[in-house]
Amino acid sequence: MKLALVETGLGGRLDCVSAVPASLAVVASIGLDHMAILGDTIAKIARDKAGIIKPGRPVVVGPQFAEYRDEAMAELADEARLRLAPLIEADREIAVESIDETLDGAEFRVRAPWGELRLRTRLFGPAAEINLKTIVACVAQLRAQGFDLPDSAVRDGLAAWEWPGRLEVAHRQPDIVIDGAHNPISARATRQALDRVWGGRPIVWILGMLGDKSIASVLGELIRGGQGDSAVVFDAPSPRGLKGEALAEEARRLCRCVERRTTAEEALEAAAEIAGPRGAMVFAGSLYIVAPAQDAVAQRYRK
Repeated sequence: MKLALVETGLGGRLDCVSAVPASLAVVASIGLDHMAILGDTIAKIARDKAGIIKPGRPVVVGPQFAEYRDEAMAELADEARLRLAPLIEADREIAVESIDETLDGAEFRVRAPWGELRLRTRLFGPAAEINLKTIVACVAQLRAQGFDLPDSAVRDGLAAWEWPGRLEVAHRQPDIVIDGAHNPISARATRQALDRVWGGRPIVWILGMLGDKSIASVLGELIRGGQGDSAVVFDAPSPRGLKGEALAEEARRLCRCVERRTTAEEALEAAAEIAGPRGAMVFAGSLYIVAPAQDAVAQRYRK
């Protein structure tokens, strides 16, 4: 094995991955999540994630959300200085321009340190752009260290890139997307991505969430009652799952049509009746609902 990508399970400072020798560390976009463990501020979370930075080895930092950027970058830069690690901000090194985006994927123009690339991915939306910048910045650093990563490998790898449960197109006509967005930042990215490909099309949201998440903030990013959105809620399959009635109460603050069911299968059936054969449905709210959503779609449409 010449190269391995190893991801932390949670944070960085105390994660076992921090013990792995590395040619490069990568810190993706930082948001308010897992606060009971990592801390209740962006600074605390960034400080924990900075624990994967290796002495004297470069660290690529992915684009940060505008409202958190200064706080996150201050902590990451401090840790990089302490460890004499070169810090590379992907947002400053790489430029990405969307050429075409549909549910089937997207094409981007990418300006890298060594030239311009046209790259196709199965993902679309702002999150795809953020990840592209981070990936290409990593490729540039690994090339500088002597790794053989030609443009063809970058194109082929990104064209084959799949991310189950992240803007996963599970069915067409009706259109069904499965997304594990469970915090306000990821919910915003999901909504923005869908707006790019669907415009103002009404969406039937099929929602299940954990009780320890920012329920009102997440739903506020997803649901547009003024555009005709509706919601069907169900119980997320977890001991931490929020019961459907509590979730329905929050959803009713944002849209008129809200129904409650118990399981993902029942929720999909109700949503399909609302959406009709050419409608748009999106499962969202938790990574815990991704597998039940996939099973529900398979049972209903792929018999």
